[in-house]
Amino acid sequence: MEQLGLGTKSTRAEIIQKLYARNYIFGSKAIEPSNISFAVIEALEKNCEKVTKPEMTSELEKEMDLIAAGEKKKKEVVEDSRKYLLEILEALLQKKNEIAAELYKGFRQDSLLGKCPKCDGNLRMLSGRTGKRFVGCSSYPKCTNSYPLPQKGRIKWLDKNCTECSAPMIEVFGNRGKYQMCLNMECKTKESWKKKPAPAPKAKTIEKTQMKEKEKASAKPAAKKPARKKTARKKEKKKERSGL
Repeated sequence: MEQLGLGTKSTRAEIIQKLYARNYIFGSKAIEPSNISFAVIEALEKNCEKVTKPEMTSELEKEMDLIAAGEKKKKEVVEDSRKYLLEILEALLQKKNEIAAELYKGFRQDSLLGKCPKCDGNLRMLSGRTGKRFVGCSSYPKCTNSYPLPQKGRIKWLDKNCTECSAPMIEVFGNRGKYQMCLNMECKTKESWKKKPAPAPKAKTIEKTQMKEKEKASAKPAAKKPARKKTARKKEKKKERSGL
């Protein structure tokens, strides 16, 4: 980006972050482009090549620097940029159907994960009603084969099957790195993923709890004083009055 004159030191990080947000690139240590990014570039190169050239952005960046240096007026740069962008917009509108068709192919290609092991259809990454993604067969409803997917991270098809259960293998790119897994959640390779049972209590803790329970059971409740009857109280009051 620096060699082509695209962006500045303060804006390049933001540009890369936008590419991640729009799923044009993925990976943390090694950045890789997605099928969608290739589809966008191919569609624009065929129908509006000016947009894909770095000269357009670098020229705008130079003019912005000239404004900051006081060598060019802001109004003049804005007018030139407006004319240039209007030309590009008109070219995009004229070819909007062709661009849309190319992009649709790219999106479908990005969602394909290979052949279905149960029929001649293709496995595709889909989203359910709740928004959760999963793998389903393109031959549905004839073929109801499906697999759950991790809900976070970028998914990449590995074009190989699991050695344990023969299910298709994928690679997941997350924020903390990448890992490989098969689509079968009941596979032996995922036994370590299951929740481990709580550890049994130690002998010392068992003895302590038993001793406390025995102490509670052996402790006698404090004896209550017998309640005085009302009749006895009345007699005492009568004696006191007669003595007076």
